Amino acid sequence: MTELTAQIREKIGGGIKTLRRRGILPAILYGKGKNLPLQVNYQDFIKVLNAAGESTLVKLKVEGSNGQIEEKNILIHDVKKEPIGDKFIHADFYEVSMSEKITAAVPLVFVGESPAVKALGGTLVKNVNEVEIKALAKDLIRDIEVNVGVLATFDDRIDIKDLAVPSGVEILAELNEVVALVLPPRKEEGGVATPAEGEATEAGKEKGGAKPDEAEEGEEK
Repeated sequence: MTELTAQIREKIGGGIKTLRRRGILPAILYGKGKNLPLQVNYQDFIKVLNAAGESTLVKLKVEGSNGQIEEKNILIHDVKKEPIGDKFIHADFYEVSMSEKITAAVPLVFVGESPAVKALGGTLVKNVNEVEIKALAKDLIRDIEVNVGVLATFDDRIDIKDLAVPSGVEILAELNEVVALVLPPRKEEGGVATPAEGEATEAGKEKGGAKPDEAEEGEEK
């Protein structure tokens, strides 16, 4: 399990900018009992966020003013960025119960190469980019891999029911919802093949459907 060390934040409000200038990220812990203001090393937090994301359990070690350390099982629940730029300015930590199932949003990671794209000139459409899962905290996963190499023809598709997840993990979505497919090229009057208009819209009628500018020509992003 990924670990992160935090300290109890004594000053609330006015000292936030000073903390950030010192490379410290303000945070808050909630979920059980009273909310607890915290602070963590910014670079340490970035490493943990990259490793665990927002759907994998993290062991938070909270250092008290008396030197004692209290361990808590948390999820990185929400991270706020500055209005302009990509720097994080605040994090929310959610303390979880190890005996209760919880829900979390998990990103889909598309891997492989579709023969229908490479050999037939089709356009890969990713209709779903993340799904909600339900599991015990110990069973939560970072992401779900989707191998588009199985899309050999324009009739092939990957549905929610085709996604592989470990035992104990439930996907909270319609089993027949389309995750990915390949649209065939269409011949224009000038003989130039282009993706068929309207078909991407049909594929995207389900929740999270791809918009026309989300269809990718050739290999996936």
